[in-house]
Amino acid sequence: MLVASGSALSATSIGTPRATRLLPPLSRVGRVLLHRTLVKATSSATETPRCQESGVNHQVQLITELDASVWRLLWQNLSAITEAELDWRPHPAAGSVRGIVGYLAWFEEWTTDALWGDGRYRTDDGPKPYLDIPFVEVRARLESANSRYRRRVEELKESDLRKRVTFLRKQELSVLDLLRMHPLHLAGHRFQIRYIRAAYNRMKGGNRRDSMDSWQVA
Repeated sequence: MLVASGSALSATSIGTPRATRLLPPLSRVGRVLLHRTLVKATSSATETPRCQESGVNHQVQLITELDASVWRLLWQNLSAITEAELDWRPHPAAGSVRGIVGYLAWFEEWTTDALWGDGRYRTDDGPKPYLDIPFVEVRARLESANSRYRRRVEELKESDLRKRVTFLRKQELSVLDLLRMHPLHLAGHRFQIRYIRAAYNRMKGGNRRDSMDSWQVA
């Protein structure tokens, strides 16, 4: 424990060995510098971390990076797809690629609106996939909704992440949990599309090597 004594600082015997030596006297400049150092150390211990001040959450950054990666892979899986592939089903009761992308377009719009509590979040109590419009329009809606989603995520503050939303009026979760779910949901349906295209390729006579061409990535 250091105690000021006149212009010098000495070490007391409280909690220190008897052999502790006296510290050399500090000059006026030295005392000023020591005071500034102590004040700075005290304020640093109590100040809010910069990441919280700016509202940037590290988890959100990682989620956003994962989102971007899955999004890129999704469109690679959909590249050069034909109308026949869009509507083919591996089983009569199974979904088609057209149906999956139509659902993803709706879900992207719903999730985007859920971040601010407006639009489809208030009106839809269940999935409303786009099934009866041309695929080029479905793709445009999906891309537009994703761009809007990313802009809204960038505008979120730390306090927004703790807000509660209701998933299709069935399950309550935080905005942060909704962000976590987003890339996982997209990845799951992306692998459905990958499987359907590979099965279609083999059904048409393609071999395993053919089915792993440039559109089908790991």
